[in-house]
Amino acid sequence: MTWTVATPRSLANGLNPFGWLEEFDDSIWASEGSAIPGRWRETAEALEFQFDLPGIDRKDIDLVVEDGLLKIAARRHFWERPDGAQAGVLHRTAVRLPETADPSRVEARLEQGVLRVRLHKREEARARTITVE
Repeated sequence: MTWTVATPRSLANGLNPFGWLEEFDDSIWASEGSAIPGRWRETAEALEFQFDLPGIDRKDIDLVVEDGLLKIAARRHFWERPDGAQAGVLHRTAVRLPETADPSRVEARLEQGVLRVRLHKREEARARTITVE
């Protein structure tokens, strides 16, 4: 079961709960279901992401890197229905990765409701200091 939460702004956009995303000109974020709040930064060595997932257990998080995307899916369970199925919500977000990211070198950890993902840059894409002789 997937639930979508409508916000006042989304109601003003013709009942499209993701209409507010159209206001942004940043094409790396794409969400489906209920979006996961997140932020990112780039360092000389890696791309670092943080996603807010309070109350979600690490076993309920799927993290996949494929086709140039970092895909996150997180399930929040509310209760078990009489038929044994779980009632809850599925949060999903995808981030388009730049070509400098190395998809084989990904680290992820969940601490106090914050999922931290670090994708190292390819060696040839890293900044380096050159000595002038």
